[in-house]
Amino acid sequence: MFKTRKQMAEAISEQVHIRATAHVWCINDTAGCKSQGLIARTNCVDCENSVIDDTKKAVWQGIYQQQLELLEINDIGHAAKARVRRNVEKVAGILADLGMGTNPKALP
Repeated sequence: MFKTRKQMAEAISEQVHIRATAHVWCINDTAGCKSQGLIARTNCVDCENSVIDDTKKAVWQGIYQQQLELLEINDIGHAAKARVRRNVEKVAGILADLGMGTNPKALP
């Protein structure tokens, strides 16, 4: 157990590389992700190498809003709609974990 974040960072800094992205803290060592999460940010939700903390709340709120807007588009096809619905669920889970509520909305 570490008493402070600083102590933790000092202890693991030689072993773990922490990269900041706009939406997560990434501890992947470049062998796994290949930056897929930088293109499709919701890929990071289920990644064991991502850390999402309260410093990223605003970004995830924005991603949630964008996904809701995509649900309103009628000509993106069934596969795209299904993916957007999955993304909405994933992002809503992240926001809930961060203590943020989402406005329940019936998904089209």
